[in-house]
Amino acid sequence: LEAQASIVHKKEHHLSENERRMVEKLINKYGEDYESMFRDIKLNVYQHTAAQLKKK
Repeated sequence: LEAQASIVHKKEHHLSENERRMVEKLINKYGEDYESMFRDIKLNVYQHTAAQLKKK
């Protein structure tokens, strides 16, 4: 039972096609500058925070 509890299951995150395209455009424009991605209201239409964008 302890062995089962110690195993970490990583949850896979799937993006919709629109979200994937939006994140791709943000990465092409800003690289890894998540603060700038967060502030771009034209491309970041879902208004994700810098932390949310970093997870994607």
